[in-house]
Amino acid sequence: MTTPLGPETRIHGKAWASMHGGYFSSVKKATPLVSALRKTALRTRPAVLADLGGGTGFILSQFRKSPSCRKIRLLNVDVSSKQLGQCGHPEITRVHSTVTDLRRDALMRDHDGRLMLTMRSLLHYSGGRAQWKSFLRHLRGLCKPGEYLIHQSACFETRQDADLMSDIYRLMHTNKRFPTISELAKLLEDTGWKIEQQYPAPTIFFTAVEMKDRYRFSNKNLAAIAKTIAKAKGCSAAFNSADGFTGSLEYRIFVCKAK
Repeated sequence: MTTPLGPETRIHGKAWASMHGGYFSSVKKATPLVSALRKTALRTRPAVLADLGGGTGFILSQFRKSPSCRKIRLLNVDVSSKQLGQCGHPEITRVHSTVTDLRRDALMRDHDGRLMLTMRSLLHYSGGRAQWKSFLRHLRGLCKPGEYLIHQSACFETRQDADLMSDIYRLMHTNKRFPTISELAKLLEDTGWKIEQQYPAPTIFFTAVEMKDRYRFSNKNLAAIAKTIAKAKGCSAAFNSADGFTGSLEYRIFVCKAK
């Protein structure tokens, strides 16, 4: 993630747990990703697991609950000090850094063996196609052949839904953009990752009210978003409602092995 922190830092810290219906603090919503991490860790025995953009450390805290995973060093990497401030687990090391500034030797300091990376809802922070490719190539550069990246990323079945959501986020004054599932799969393969598995994760829903609070966009932009949604016939990613609009991000889990 290379972009500077914007107005959404207002909802970092204690407020984050309740955002979007509590999605990012829900054990149920996290279970598919945590399960994929545990299964892969049991099979490959990494020495270090780094959660990129790990925020409050929720995913790692859930992962740690499995007794068989307790020998793995856990790193919670985030650019937001407010998010890291909520990560108080004594067995999770906090790393205040952008992902693009990370280097393997820093992640593996005093540890031999394998590295495993994970991230949830992070890829779309990096921008559009060229930025996604550069970002994924950087992650591949952190890993040796045979090591794993297991991530839950927002991507859409159709080009129309991906473009609509990208347009909505542009009108909310963010740099966040969204790929299709097939586009992301190709990007992963092209940047040195072999996809071993991919499957859906729970969808996240959001309203205009909470997004205005998060991003501080104007009523003029809200009207523009409503107009954009109205024109996007046949799209299922968002619809206009009494409070402005309701949108959704489709998530997919990718279990990727470095080639």
